Amino acid sequence: MPINETSRVGFVHIPKCGGTSIEVAIGVAEKYPRLGLERTSTTLDYDHLFGGGLQHLSVREIRQSYAAQWTALDFVFSVVRNPVDRFLSQFCWEYYRFQSNIEVSSVLIDQLAERVAHLKEQAEHHPLFNTPHEGIGAANGNDQPVKPADPIRHLLPQASYLHDQGQLVVERLYAIENMPMLENDLRERQALCCPFEKRMASDLTSRLKPAMPKPLIDAVSDIYASDFALHEKSLGAPRRSGSSFGMLRALQGMLGLKQKTYDRGVHSPAHAPSDEPT
Repeated sequence: MPINETSRVGFVHIPKCGGTSIEVAIGVAEKYPRLGLERTSTTLDYDHLFGGGLQHLSVREIRQSYAAQWTALDFVFSVVRNPVDRFLSQFCWEYYRFQSNIEVSSVLIDQLAERVAHLKEQAEHHPLFNTPHEGIGAANGNDQPVKPADPIRHLLPQASYLHDQGQLVVERLYAIENMPMLENDLRERQALCCPFEKRMASDLTSRLKPAMPKPLIDAVSDIYASDFALHEKSLGAPRRSGSSFGMLRALQGMLGLKQKTYDRGVHSPAHAPSDEPT
């Protein structure tokens, strides 16, 4: 979960939901100017919870192991995506990242079908697909911890990143379709270091979706049923007045007041912060 310390804003980065572009825009990836444009290795940054897989920690993991960083934040947000689009984006990234002019052919569709079959197997055996609202934790229902850099994180339900034992604990969800709204909100919170720029962008996902056979779409949709509800909720989220928020921030600055911290709570002392990710 990348953190902008200056603005006290935290971003729950669900894989394949535009997160790399946001990390660059809020300044946590400034050491990696080519991130998302070419293959890039990152190092662990525990202060900003970024790099080496730390950027994909769930809210439950952060509350368990990084309580100090969590409670210091004024605002936590995330971006969610249509689950089928997200799966296709992951498929294209896994097999064809940074490649261009990939033809949508019968061979590609067969490869996609094999990947959906593998997803179904993973969903049958990994408990977080059945109980995503428990959240990714140090250990889930079947005592299977998920390491930060484990590739399965790119396939786990979006709901498993945002919930902690049934509770949704982020202040704001944005649909990926509403990125301009998010950009404006971050600017008002003084958390935007540069405008959004598409990273890891490819037109293969949009070209592949119309050719995706309906049985494959149905299979992916069944697996990620809970994520469809999250995406619909984020699309219908009411837009607060930008001008009133800006006036509030200005008034707080004039009076020397700190923005009210959202009481998210943390886990019991048994889950005290550690030096290493769970």
